[in-house]
Amino acid sequence: MDLAQRIREIKSAAQRRAKEDVEVARRAAEQRFEAELKMREQTLEREREAAAQAADAVQERLDAIAAQVERASERVVAAELRLKEEAERLRSQAEQGPEAETRQLREQAEETARKFQDEIEKLKGELEEERASRQKLVQEAERRADEAERKAAATEIASLDVEVTARPPPPSGCAPRRTR
Repeated sequence: MDLAQRIREIKSAAQRRAKEDVEVARRAAEQRFEAELKMREQTLEREREAAAQAADAVQERLDAIAAQVERASERVVAAELRLKEEAERLRSQAEQGPEAETRQLREQAEETARKFQDEIEKLKGELEEERASRQKLVQEAERRADEAERKAAATEIASLDVEVTARPPPPSGCAPRRTR
């Protein structure tokens, strides 16, 4: 066998091995990036689920506070009705009885009305706090989802870059084309 033939065989075998090595490296990089992309997508999905659960919990709390406000309003209406009835009773008693007792009963009725009003205001404040908390949770979940999507896009771009750089070089002896 002549020397030129032997050199061609060695070059051919080296090119084949280089091509196989590049293909193995490319496949390994693709698998690694696919696994990372899948893991990030799973993380994104878990964050979305957690955000949805948090939003549901906040909504349940808001519903409970709204129900409390409604019940308190009903109690206030009932107290106002009792107050009117008591005022009417006091008027009739004032015509018949001592003013001190009337004043005392009026003060008690007014105190009851103030307590109910304070309770309504407190519940309204809690409702507003819960709404603000829910909004914060939703915004944080959206921010996390956006961040995870950006990371997934960056991973995909990196994967494409690896594919481009993992391509085998042109065979030796072939000069790259020059454009004029």
